Amino acid sequence: MNCKRATSEGGRPSSRIADNLPTTIPEWFGIFHQWDFIYADATESKAEWKTNTKGFPLSPTTLYKRWLSLTELIGVRFETSRNGRTWYVMIDIDFGSQYHPFQNPTAIPKLVAILEEKAGLCRHLKIQSSSSGGLHLYFPFPEAQPCLKTAFTIHNLVTEAGFRVTSGQLEIFPNIKLPDSLYNGHRLPLQQDSYALNDDFQPIHNSLEQFINSWVLAASHQDRELLATTIDQAKPARSKIPQLHASSRNVAEWKERLEETLERGWTQVGQTNQIIKEVCQYAIVFQNQGKTWGELDWSATQKWVYQTIVNLPGYKTFCNHQNNIRKRISEWLKANQKNRKHTPLGSQIKQFITSPFSTNKARQEEALQRI
Repeated sequence: MNCKRATSEGGRPSSRIADNLPTTIPEWFGIFHQWDFIYADATESKAEWKTNTKGFPLSPTTLYKRWLSLTELIGVRFETSRNGRTWYVMIDIDFGSQYHPFQNPTAIPKLVAILEEKAGLCRHLKIQSSSSGGLHLYFPFPEAQPCLKTAFTIHNLVTEAGFRVTSGQLEIFPNIKLPDSLYNGHRLPLQQDSYALNDDFQPIHNSLEQFINSWVLAASHQDRELLATTIDQAKPARSKIPQLHASSRNVAEWKERLEETLERGWTQVGQTNQIIKEVCQYAIVFQNQGKTWGELDWSATQKWVYQTIVNLPGYKTFCNHQNNIRKRISEWLKANQKNRKHTPLGSQIKQFITSPFSTNKARQEEALQRI
């Protein structure tokens, strides 16, 4: 391992690496995924995060402007497509976590040492995430890496070292996620009550310019070959995915995202395929929750999907497949019967039963009642 391979004398990034790294504010905000961003009211005692569902991205400049706001908190997710890539991994440790330095001063040094030895992540940035005293540890990359492989790589290294990845203790961004869900979102650093920390976890500044300079320097000191090789060799073990998600918010977030489709319906043309897919998923997984595969009534499910879709907002205005909508629904459900990609919640994946992160039931019932 060579953690200084990417630097020249004096610790400055070599031009070969620095040319690819974000060195200005617009460039830095450009590394973040622009869609599905999260936001919250900064004046509330506890941030109530919402996901943007209006179908528009944030440009780097707009993201920066919203970051500057004194009344709003802004956060980001990661790109969900197969080609989605990330310029960093971030580890979130809550103030009450057993791994917080106030509870266990040896936990983070052990965690950092594992990621340096196994993945070549030799530098990181410490951030107090908010007034709660939680920590965000950022590990910038010298080159963008695949999101899902990054998630599996870091998760495997951390858990093999004995750390427990779960909400309230230790979370990884990007996280291992269900195929049809979003990555978890996190707030951007150095907003309200957020500060850069020194090695003793004491606040030293909240300057974005200084933070970006530290980001570039940290990225340039990583062992790029070891990092890329370790991530490239990551092999997601599908059989482990249900267990990994049992302690996360992904199922609840996926359910909430599908319910947003039930509430929003069509807003423009060209959305039919996606809406059919999401309504069918909701019907199989959540409407039939608790049933076994053999108990699933496909005829009743198809009827529910059809009645739901034709009564969605915007259907008559924007759906260009009204003449064959029954056929399209039937084809989607038959394909799922064949490949069993989606099953009722509580049958083959009982461990996914909704946790304290359940979506707001009143909101769900209200949306379904309107339909």
